[in-house]
Amino acid sequence: MKHMTVDELYDKLKGKTYVEWTDLVQLIEDEFQVSLVVEKSPDDDDIVAIAGDPDILRQIRMSQQDRENGRVFGQEDGLKYLRERIQGAERG
Repeated sequence: MKHMTVDELYDKLKGKTYVEWTDLVQLIEDEFQVSLVVEKSPDDDDIVAIAGDPDILRQIRMSQQDRENGRVFGQEDGLKYLRERIQGAERG
């Protein structure tokens, strides 16, 4: 994967015209020969639905407590944990 600084990106796109963010995405795809996926950000209805769901709020609180108490695994630790669980399940 090629990396570039913000200044390099600015220099590469300087002088290009675009009207909307979709035009900018297309410009970046064309300029760098890449495919971009733009995820939709949650709208107000989604936020209201999440805020009104007690189960989701409970899960969020539990996740926050896990982080505060060091029960969140990094990538390597998480893989190690999963491998140990799989090996334990395979044994018996």
